[in-house]
Amino acid sequence: MLRTIGTRVRELVRDADVCCRIGGEEFALLMPGMGGQDAEVAFQRLSAAIRAPIAIEGHYEVVTISGGIAVLDREGGSPDELMRDADRALYAAKGAGRDRVVVAPAAGPARGAA
Repeated sequence: MLRTIGTRVRELVRDADVCCRIGGEEFALLMPGMGGQDAEVAFQRLSAAIRAPIAIEGHYEVVTISGGIAVLDREGGSPDELMRDADRALYAAKGAGRDRVVVAPAAGPARGAA
């Protein structure tokens, strides 16, 4: 199943994007230069591709994904903040019923500014 999902991800991401497993069933997809709205559209395409049935030993399984999107502000923010924000957004998506995506507020010094 992981191989099939990996193949589907590779078919949809850009050459500059990096996908890696960060633990258990959690993965990170780094998409340089992409803002939250574009990342959300890319996630929806990826989710639809992954949701297509996967043949396993004579029967089909359907897998869904939840996502947390975080954007690193160009003015600052750290990789640790980015991961923390993405993780919080992921758990918000799972808590809202799974098979969905949540976009976190941008990380960096402008956060919380009015």
